[in-house]
Amino acid sequence: MVKQIRNGVLVGLFASLCLLTLVFLDHAWTDSAIRNLHQGETPYFDRMNRLLYDLFFAWRGSSQSMMLRQNSYEKDHPEKTILIFYIDKLTLIYAKRHYHEDFPWPRLRYVRLLEDLRQAGARAIALDILFPNERKGDNLLLKALQESHAVLASRYVYGENTLQNYEPPVFYKEPGVRYGFVDMKPDLDRIVRQTIFNLATPYSRNPWSLDATLLHYGMGKPIALDGDSISFENTTFPVTRGTLNARKPSAPLGAFSSDDVLPVNPIFLDINYTSPNRFINFPLYSLWDNNRIERLREVKDKIVLIGSKASEGIEIFGGDVFATPIGEMNGVEIHAHALETLLMHQPIIDFPKNRLLFVFLILSLGVFFGAVIPLIKSGPQLALGTMSIAGELLLAYALFFYHSIRLPLAPVLAASVFDFSFVSFYFYALARREVTQVRRLFEGYLSPNVVTTLLEEQNLKKIKKQLAGDKETVTILYTDIRGFTTLSESLPPEEVVKLLNEYLPPMSSIVYRFGGYLDKFIGDAILAVFSAPFPQADDPWRAVQAAHAMQKEMTKLSEIWEKQNRLSFQVGIGINTGEVVLGNVGSQYKKDYTVIGDTVNVAARLCGLAKGGEILLSEATYEQVKDHVEVKPLGPLSVKGRNVPVLTFLLLGVREM
Repeated sequence: MVKQIRNGVLVGLFASLCLLTLVFLDHAWTDSAIRNLHQGETPYFDRMNRLLYDLFFAWRGSSQSMMLRQNSYEKDHPEKTILIFYIDKLTLIYAKRHYHEDFPWPRLRYVRLLEDLRQAGARAIALDILFPNERKGDNLLLKALQESHAVLASRYVYGENTLQNYEPPVFYKEPGVRYGFVDMKPDLDRIVRQTIFNLATPYSRNPWSLDATLLHYGMGKPIALDGDSISFENTTFPVTRGTLNARKPSAPLGAFSSDDVLPVNPIFLDINYTSPNRFINFPLYSLWDNNRIERLREVKDKIVLIGSKASEGIEIFGGDVFATPIGEMNGVEIHAHALETLLMHQPIIDFPKNRLLFVFLILSLGVFFGAVIPLIKSGPQLALGTMSIAGELLLAYALFFYHSIRLPLAPVLAASVFDFSFVSFYFYALARREVTQVRRLFEGYLSPNVVTTLLEEQNLKKIKKQLAGDKETVTILYTDIRGFTTLSESLPPEEVVKLLNEYLPPMSSIVYRFGGYLDKFIGDAILAVFSAPFPQADDPWRAVQAAHAMQKEMTKLSEIWEKQNRLSFQVGIGINTGEVVLGNVGSQYKKDYTVIGDTVNVAARLCGLAKGGEILLSEATYEQVKDHVEVKPLGPLSVKGRNVPVLTFLLLGVREM
């Protein structure tokens, strides 16, 4: 028995080490990935942990004891109670019927609202409403904002993985005007678990969110950012940092290169959601109707948030409904939960922070199952495993419910299941081996019948091979604008961008129409390939047709631009056929599926030699299409970078096949 226990402990430790290896490899593969507001991977076990704690949020939110805790807190701290006034469908109807005002309302409507809330003794006021444009009455609204210390909303404008711009209130430069951004950060599964608390960018003078600004300026409660934590009222709140690109303010609004972006680090705070319908809320028109006086009495010493209720079928101020661990919510309600997380001094604490303690916990589970399973029979073994997992869930839920401590529950549960299964299987296999050895004495050795089934998909295999690097014969089409540098120097930047935006889309459409793919735009040049990843026999012919169509399209564009009294340009095109290297080339930050090799260089050189409106074909391409084209031989042309001249042909026309 001692030997069995010893072997069980060793097997349990081995199982735990295997799982730890998976956990750390999982983090090693994903921690270096770029994380941003719209995309980004997180470790598999972290995703499992989030889903488990989403269940805990839902269980806790529906608990009666949680409701009692919240009510008790509000009685002790009435100045930290949050009220929400929604601009809903009924409010819009009321404003139309009684004031004859369509949304967006006149500034005077907000002026009276702020004055009423201030006189009623509101502790703090935040408007989850954008005021991006100048309107009549801005001076009156500015005065009301300064007197009430209300906080306004701002937002960022996002491109693909990049911050493009920032939209502050129209009077953000005025003294006494406080504002903060209201952007949400859903995870990959579209659930909002965190709030973007701080985002220092080249655009905004105030890098804080609406929640932080309300606390810091609206309520006079300083917030300090210190490394990976936030200090608020002697409580430390852990934060996490992400990675995002922001367009430089000087960069063009159209396509821009990697040199036009700056890295920024958004700071995220976990929201400690309490329960659905947590906050007292009223339609905004209740501050205008016959119950106005009674409603304003309830505002005294309360934190007032005003925002839209998109669930009523309206989407104003960019409002929307978001999924959260405890159900769908409007944006302003999520801000209320983020505020309460700070006001109730209940940060979500990830425990343990010490990796050695985490390793010790996982190894201890392996030792426990390895030592206990040999002592009990197979029936009670299943009960032991079930009770262990249930106990871990109850312990984790209790710590989360009472102290908002978040254990690494997913890897712990995985360790319990894995260790229990591994050790149980070891002893089961050991017992089966003994039975088999006895059976062999009478029946002899029987070889297992091994059946191997392989699903072969040639296309998928080929793509995978190419991603690692492969050689293929393709046709390269390279275009370039003649005299673009001179043209760009003689035109305003916005006109240059406008010309390119009118030129590139139709050229791209032609490439797609003839079955090619756009490898890249290189400034004003276009590199197209016919037709990786699956080259065809007629690639050269389709490339020539595409080039011919491009020049015809350029003639049409030039005529349009001349009628508009605008400058126009011509393009030269070079086409070459040959062997290239296809592969996924780049770094951990950016990779491109592209072509490399002398064939590409020759196409680029031919393009450089082509005059405006001309299409030059290499000998390799011409030999493939000579029955369908009319050309003028230009003879061998010296191409930079090659010792042997390239026999070149000027395309005069194409014949129908």
